[in-house]
Amino acid sequence: MPLGDSMVIYKKQFYKNMIFFLLLLSILFRGPTFFKIFSSSFGEIRISYLLLFFLSFVVFFILKHKITIIEFIIFVTIFITILLNMLLLQTYNIEYLVYVLQAFAYYYILSALVRLISINELYKKCNIMLIVFGIMSVYEILTGKLFFHIVVPYEINSFSIYERAYLFFYNGNNLSLFLLSLYVIVLGYNLIEKNKTKYLLAQQVLLFFIFIMNDSKLSLVVFLVTTALFFIKKYTYDFKRKNWKLILYGICSVFIIMLLIKNYFDSNIHFINVFFDNAQVNITNDPRFDLYSNAIQTFYSNPLGIGLGNSDYYFSTNVHSIIIQFIVEIGIFGLIFWILYYFFVLKDNLKNIKYNDKFMANVIRYYVVLFPIISMQVSRVISDNALVFMWALFLVLLKYYTSSKFEFRKETLI
Repeated sequence: MPLGDSMVIYKKQFYKNMIFFLLLLSILFRGPTFFKIFSSSFGEIRISYLLLFFLSFVVFFILKHKITIIEFIIFVTIFITILLNMLLLQTYNIEYLVYVLQAFAYYYILSALVRLISINELYKKCNIMLIVFGIMSVYEILTGKLFFHIVVPYEINSFSIYERAYLFFYNGNNLSLFLLSLYVIVLGYNLIEKNKTKYLLAQQVLLFFIFIMNDSKLSLVVFLVTTALFFIKKYTYDFKRKNWKLILYGICSVFIIMLLIKNYFDSNIHFINVFFDNAQVNITNDPRFDLYSNAIQTFYSNPLGIGLGNSDYYFSTNVHSIIIQFIVEIGIFGLIFWILYYFFVLKDNLKNIKYNDKFMANVIRYYVVLFPIISMQVSRVISDNALVFMWALFLVLLKYYTSSKFEFRKETLI
């Protein structure tokens, strides 16, 4: 093999591995999960920020990645707006400002890397990682032994005695949202590629069990609805093409899964009753609704916001919604941000791309729209490295699929 071709292969391998290094960076380098690797005091320096910003400079000087002018304008406008809001309100929160920069850094680095790697390889690695994380989570649930924490970091809904999975996170809800996001990324790929059903079935069984045991009801609902929607979409297409083998395989798979679920319910009927009774109580008495009501009243009283990161001082607990958090903290500018966010996410036309790519683009767009809404499950998104990484990756993949011929726009800014 010529030396030049070998170098190209090595470079692509390096770029591909950098994405997974970023993922590991986002889930391992967090203060509460450092106990078994370094001392907690070492974890507190947030070394992940330093490494992430260093990688941004590497991408800028070595890969020479260019972003579109519209992206540059959006980034600068958001950052300047936040700075002016801090100056106007005289509320300075450098930590949250770093969180915002961190989100930009993830998006910038991933935008460069996704252009240079095989997307199929990305999905293949995500498939394996989801199964590995799923098995680790099940192990924590069944044994009560935590991989990354000395003690349970944060307990929720202590109505039962069963164990939960935490892995790299503060609580089971954050882990569930992370696993759900990883699942949606590979869902479309596994549906349209041949011989991937084994991955899909394994992931579905693992996640169904984890979401129930973690008491993550919103993740469970989104998981079930999303799976049903895209199965129906895919098999409707197969039916039109008269792909009877895949249709029969899909029907048999669904039947087997439903049989397994029924057997599990029958043998664990008491636990299931407790789970759904608790769900009904939580829905009718969820303190989030009072929190959102207070947040809306606070927004009306403070249309310019209360200051980035200041929600904890105004309410009894965290806002539990990145949408509400931005609106109440940045005021009218936060509201404008979400209006523009959904405008840019929904504006691209998917008519001129082939079916498989259109299917993947719809999967990614669906979750980009949904992610901020289901952030109500967790206390914060913007300060959780792993969830910020997943959000940025979805946005980058959406740009990849909706850009003309999968080439980033020629209008760029160095």
